[in-house]
Amino acid sequence: MLEVAALLGWENARAAERPVLGELTTEGTATMSGAELRTDVIRVARHAERLRPTVIAVLDGSRSSIAVLLGLLAAAVDVVVVEAGNSHLRDERSVIWSTGARTLIKPESSAVPAPTGPTELTYDDLLAPDPGRAWTPPSGSGSASPDLLLLTSGSTSEPRLARQPMRAAIRGGELYRSIHGYGPADRILLPVPVAHSFGLVGGLFAGLSAGAQVLTMPKFSVGRLVGALADGVSAVLGTPLLYSMLVRAWGTEAHTPGLRLLLSSGGPLPQETADGVRRLCGVPVYQVYGSTETGLVACQDSSREAWHPGSVGAFAPDVQWELLPDMPGEDSVGSGRRLAVRTSTMFTGYSDGGPGPGPGLYETGDLVRISDTSELFLLGRKQTFINVGGKKVNPQRVARVVGYHPDVAEVHVFGVEKHGEQTVHAAVVAGPRGGAGLPAGVTALCRERLAAHEVPHHVHLLRTLPRSALGKVDISALLAAVGVEEDEA
Repeated sequence: MLEVAALLGWENARAAERPVLGELTTEGTATMSGAELRTDVIRVARHAERLRPTVIAVLDGSRSSIAVLLGLLAAAVDVVVVEAGNSHLRDERSVIWSTGARTLIKPESSAVPAPTGPTELTYDDLLAPDPGRAWTPPSGSGSASPDLLLLTSGSTSEPRLARQPMRAAIRGGELYRSIHGYGPADRILLPVPVAHSFGLVGGLFAGLSAGAQVLTMPKFSVGRLVGALADGVSAVLGTPLLYSMLVRAWGTEAHTPGLRLLLSSGGPLPQETADGVRRLCGVPVYQVYGSTETGLVACQDSSREAWHPGSVGAFAPDVQWELLPDMPGEDSVGSGRRLAVRTSTMFTGYSDGGPGPGPGLYETGDLVRISDTSELFLLGRKQTFINVGGKKVNPQRVARVVGYHPDVAEVHVFGVEKHGEQTVHAAVVAGPRGGAGLPAGVTALCRERLAAHEVPHHVHLLRTLPRSALGKVDISALLAAVGVEEDEA
């Protein structure tokens, strides 16, 4: 496929010789040249042509996982991209199993309890030489462009799979490259998952298209991160939690000889953390704002000497935007208005047949303010996920899993914020056979079915869920019933 060929610079002989991928392991950094990556991508594409139209690919961030992803896309296969260890793989009702994909591709060491149906293949199965099967990169302008199916955060409902054409993802990479000046001399570190749009588009695709070396960290380690920075990494894509951990790990001094760029996504960056990073290494952390559906919407960059605290930067190139009036009966938050946008990297729809944005603007669900300096400030959401250590927890999905417990009659999951940290709470009502041991049983079930950050920190056993006259859960009364002050929620 043309996009993958351009991404890897197949016509550039010098690019073929340079290391384009690096994998940080306990033994050091294992690298892969452009020529080696091209060989692996072609091997995968030879096998992948028979896997159309859709596969599920479990990505662990290794060099092999990246070669597999690119080979599938080169063969014009639509790919459901899932991070290794994601709790959706253990949830038989997750949207990832509803795509009709007949093949699940995973690391050799990964045990995925897939529902009956998908054929399981490993990375090695697709990377094996197949001399009897010919394949060359297409050269025609009419080549099919596959879709990446990416899990959304599900901030206003259960998570869904957004369809993003490969062409739009490549365009997103070009935006990051242009805004932040990625080039062949850069070594870009991705301690964030390549299965998420920030790492995939802003890191992998942007870095490869710029001829930079992209470094991944399949198993995160603060010590390895500090070591990579001391070894001359020039750019890092991280989260607020990662940068707070980095400040603590550095202590009083940071050794970052090649560092020039730090990007943060996944939630608001505390000013204290931003100030600590800059004080220790002399490089500011630039915030990035976007979503799986829209791609990059706004960001901070080096075009300004300083950005105002709380700002997520200015709108990215080609972004059309509008501040929408409040709906009837809706209360404003501060001076915030609902944001609708249209980007050049927009999704086209959802895997369940849900429509895309159409020709108009897409409502983000965020409440924002635009300053007189054209900076964007996020003020909140009408409905929201819970942010635990920089990772998004969908309360509707957690509630569904809690509801699997046979002794749970009702459940409501919500977040509580205290001292800048959010925790997950589940209020449950027991059925006829439930008793005082129900909270422990719910916690055990969640540990089996969910990722560690999704497991409720507190399970509250109530006689009933307090409800309003319209039958909705009364949040104020619920917080009082479980002993949480309303101004903490």
